[in-house]
Amino acid sequence: RRGSPCLRSAPPGMAGAKNSGQSLAAWLRLVLADESIQSVRALQDGLLLARLVEALSGREVANLGGPNDNPRNVRAAFAAMNAVGLQTAAMACAPEDVLEDATQDVMEALVFDLAEHFVMAPLFPRGGGSRKAAMLQWAQERCGPCGVSVTDFHRSFHDGLALCALVDSLVSDPSLVAMQERARTDPRDNV
Repeated sequence: RRGSPCLRSAPPGMAGAKNSGQSLAAWLRLVLADESIQSVRALQDGLLLARLVEALSGREVANLGGPNDNPRNVRAAFAAMNAVGLQTAAMACAPEDVLEDATQDVMEALVFDLAEHFVMAPLFPRGGGSRKAAMLQWAQERCGPCGVSVTDFHRSFHDGLALCALVDSLVSDPSLVAMQERARTDPRDNV
Protein backbone atom coordinates (compact mmCIF):
# COMPACT_ATOMS: atom_id res chain seq x y z
CA ARG A 1 0.00 0.00 0.00
CA ARG A 2 2.75 2.44 0.75
CA GLY A 3 3.40 4.74 -2.17
CA SER A 4 -0.05 4.32 -3.69
CA PRO A 5 0.06 6.23 -7.01
CA CYS A 6 -3.42 7.68 -6.52
CA LEU A 7 -2.17 9.64 -3.52
CA ARG A 8 1.20 10.95 -4.59
CA SER A 9 0.60 13.87 -6.95
CA ALA A 10 -1.45 17.01 -6.79
CA PRO A 11 -4.63 16.90 -8.84
CA PRO A 12 -4.85 19.20 -11.88
CA GLY A 13 -5.18 22.81 -10.84
CA MET A 14 -3.87 22.19 -7.33
CA ALA A 15 -0.12 22.16 -7.97
CA GLY A 16 1.49 25.36 -6.79
CA ALA A 17 -1.48 26.65 -4.79
CA LYS A 18 0.31 28.67 -2.12
CA ASN A 19 -0.99 29.03 1.42
CA SER A 20 -4.17 27.18 0.52
CA GLY A 21 -3.49 24.69 3.30
CA GLN A 22 -3.63 27.36 6.00
CA SER A 23 -6.80 28.87 4.58
CA LEU A 24 -8.45 25.48 4.27
CA ALA A 25 -7.47 24.56 7.83
CA ALA A 26 -9.03 27.82 9.04
CA TRP A 27 -12.19 27.03 7.05
CA LEU A 28 -12.30 23.55 8.58
CA ARG A 29 -11.97 25.03 12.08
CA LEU A 30 -14.91 27.31 11.32
CA VAL A 31 -17.15 24.65 9.73
CA LEU A 32 -16.45 22.04 12.39
CA ALA A 33 -16.16 24.48 15.32
CA ASP A 34 -12.93 22.76 16.27
CA GLU A 35 -9.97 25.02 17.08
CA SER A 36 -7.63 22.03 17.36
CA ILE A 37 -7.49 21.57 13.56
CA GLN A 38 -4.10 22.78 12.32
CA SER A 39 -3.98 21.15 8.89
CA VAL A 40 -6.24 19.54 6.29
CA ARG A 41 -4.37 16.34 7.08
CA ALA A 42 -6.46 16.24 10.28
CA LEU A 43 -9.14 14.76 8.00
CA GLN A 44 -7.08 11.59 7.88
CA ASP A 45 -8.88 10.99 11.15
CA GLY A 46 -11.85 9.24 9.60
CA LEU A 47 -14.27 10.50 12.25
CA LEU A 48 -13.32 14.12 11.55
CA LEU A 49 -13.80 13.55 7.82
CA ALA A 50 -17.24 12.07 8.53
CA ARG A 51 -18.11 15.08 10.73
CA LEU A 52 -17.15 17.40 7.85
CA VAL A 53 -19.35 15.50 5.39
CA GLU A 54 -22.22 15.65 7.89
CA ALA A 55 -21.73 19.38 8.48
CA LEU A 56 -21.66 20.19 4.78
CA SER A 57 -24.35 17.81 3.56
CA GLY A 58 -26.75 18.13 6.47
CA ARG A 59 -27.04 14.34 6.46
CA GLU A 60 -25.89 11.86 9.04
CA VAL A 61 -23.06 9.61 7.90
CA ALA A 62 -24.23 6.03 8.44
CA ASN A 63 -22.17 3.05 9.58
CA LEU A 64 -19.58 4.99 11.55
CA GLY A 65 -17.27 3.11 13.85
CA GLY A 66 -15.71 4.32 17.04
CA PRO A 67 -13.08 7.02 17.42
CA ASN A 68 -10.27 4.57 16.65
CA ASP A 69 -11.92 2.87 13.67
CA ASN A 70 -10.57 5.26 11.04
CA PRO A 71 -10.70 2.93 7.99
CA ARG A 72 -14.39 2.23 8.66
CA ASN A 73 -15.09 5.93 9.22
CA VAL A 74 -13.33 6.94 5.98
CA ARG A 75 -15.34 4.27 4.10
CA ALA A 76 -18.56 5.61 5.66
CA ALA A 77 -17.65 9.21 4.75
CA PHE A 78 -16.83 8.14 1.16
CA ALA A 79 -20.14 6.25 0.95
CA ALA A 80 -21.99 9.36 2.12
CA MET A 81 -20.19 11.50 -0.49
CA ASN A 82 -20.99 8.95 -3.17
CA ALA A 83 -24.66 8.90 -2.11
CA VAL A 84 -24.97 12.62 -2.91
CA GLY A 85 -23.18 12.27 -6.25
CA LEU A 86 -19.76 13.53 -5.23
CA GLN A 87 -16.74 11.78 -6.73
CA THR A 88 -13.19 12.78 -5.76
CA ALA A 89 -9.78 11.42 -6.69
CA ALA A 90 -9.22 10.33 -3.08
CA MET A 91 -12.36 8.17 -3.21
CA ALA A 92 -10.71 5.95 -5.83
CA CYS A 93 -8.20 4.83 -3.21
CA ALA A 94 -8.54 2.39 -0.36
CA PRO A 95 -9.37 4.11 2.97
CA GLU A 96 -6.15 2.74 4.42
CA ASP A 97 -4.18 4.59 1.71
CA VAL A 98 -5.96 7.83 2.53
CA LEU A 99 -5.20 7.34 6.21
CA GLU A 100 -1.53 6.48 5.78
CA ASP A 101 -0.22 7.93 2.54
CA ALA A 102 -2.28 10.92 1.45
CA THR A 103 -0.15 13.95 0.69
CA GLN A 104 -1.09 17.46 1.74
CA ASP A 105 -2.08 18.17 -1.89
CA VAL A 106 -4.49 15.22 -1.99
CA MET A 107 -6.14 16.23 1.29
CA GLU A 108 -6.45 19.84 0.06
CA ALA A 109 -8.02 18.59 -3.16
CA LEU A 110 -10.52 16.55 -1.14
CA VAL A 111 -11.51 19.65 0.86
CA PHE A 112 -11.78 21.71 -2.34
CA ASP A 113 -14.03 19.03 -3.86
CA LEU A 114 -16.25 19.01 -0.77
CA ALA A 115 -16.48 22.82 -0.74
CA GLU A 116 -17.20 22.91 -4.49
CA HIS A 117 -19.98 20.33 -4.20
CA PHE A 118 -21.68 21.46 -1.01
CA VAL A 119 -20.96 25.21 -0.87
CA MET A 120 -20.12 26.68 -4.28
CA ALA A 121 -22.39 24.61 -6.54
CA PRO A 122 -25.60 25.43 -4.63
CA LEU A 123 -24.72 29.14 -4.44
CA PHE A 124 -23.55 29.45 -8.01
CA PRO A 125 -25.17 26.81 -10.23
CA ARG A 126 -23.61 26.42 -13.65
CA GLY A 127 -26.83 26.99 -15.57
CA GLY A 128 -25.85 28.35 -18.94
CA GLY A 129 -22.49 29.86 -17.96
CA SER A 130 -19.45 29.49 -15.79
CA ARG A 131 -19.34 29.68 -12.01
CA LYS A 132 -16.99 32.65 -12.30
CA ALA A 133 -19.60 34.52 -14.34
CA ALA A 134 -22.29 33.57 -11.81
CA MET A 135 -20.10 34.76 -8.94
CA LEU A 136 -19.41 38.03 -10.77
CA GLN A 137 -23.13 38.58 -11.29
CA TRP A 138 -23.76 37.82 -7.61
CA ALA A 139 -21.06 40.33 -6.58
CA GLN A 140 -22.57 42.94 -8.92
CA GLU A 141 -26.02 42.43 -7.41
CA ARG A 142 -24.62 42.72 -3.86
CA CYS A 143 -22.37 45.72 -4.52
CA GLY A 144 -24.65 47.75 -6.81
CA PRO A 145 -27.01 49.01 -4.08
CA CYS A 146 -23.96 50.36 -2.22
CA GLY A 147 -22.91 52.34 -5.31
CA VAL A 148 -19.92 50.11 -6.04
CA SER A 149 -19.39 48.94 -9.62
CA VAL A 150 -17.92 45.46 -10.05
CA THR A 151 -16.67 44.46 -13.49
CA ASP A 152 -14.03 41.85 -12.58
CA PHE A 153 -12.35 40.18 -9.61
CA HIS A 154 -9.12 42.14 -9.84
CA ARG A 155 -9.43 45.87 -10.49
CA SER A 156 -12.90 46.13 -9.00
CA PHE A 157 -11.63 44.79 -5.66
CA HIS A 158 -8.32 46.70 -5.65
CA ASP A 159 -9.50 49.61 -3.49
CA GLY A 160 -11.34 47.41 -0.99
CA LEU A 161 -14.75 49.01 -1.59
CA ALA A 162 -16.23 45.96 -3.33
CA LEU A 163 -15.15 43.76 -0.42
CA CYS A 164 -16.72 46.24 2.02
CA ALA A 165 -19.91 46.30 -0.06
CA LEU A 166 -20.09 42.49 -0.07
CA VAL A 167 -19.65 42.32 3.70
CA ASP A 168 -22.15 45.15 4.16
CA SER A 169 -24.71 43.28 2.07
CA LEU A 170 -24.31 40.15 4.19
CA VAL A 171 -24.46 41.59 7.72
CA SER A 172 -27.55 42.88 9.46
CA ASP A 173 -25.78 45.78 11.22
CA PRO A 174 -24.87 48.51 8.68
CA SER A 175 -22.59 50.20 11.22
CA LEU A 176 -20.12 47.29 10.99
CA VAL A 177 -18.90 48.43 7.58
CA ALA A 178 -20.24 52.00 7.42
CA MET A 179 -20.22 52.11 3.62
CA GLN A 180 -21.10 55.80 3.56
CA GLU A 181 -17.79 56.56 5.31
CA ARG A 182 -15.52 54.45 3.08
CA ALA A 183 -13.05 56.57 1.13
CA ARG A 184 -11.92 55.50 -2.32
CA THR A 185 -8.47 56.92 -1.59
CA ASP A 186 -7.55 54.61 1.30
CA PRO A 187 -7.67 50.96 0.18
CA ARG A 188 -5.78 49.72 3.23
CA ASP A 189 -8.47 51.01 5.60
CA ASN A 190 -11.20 49.59 3.37
CA VAL A 191 -9.73 46.11 3.45
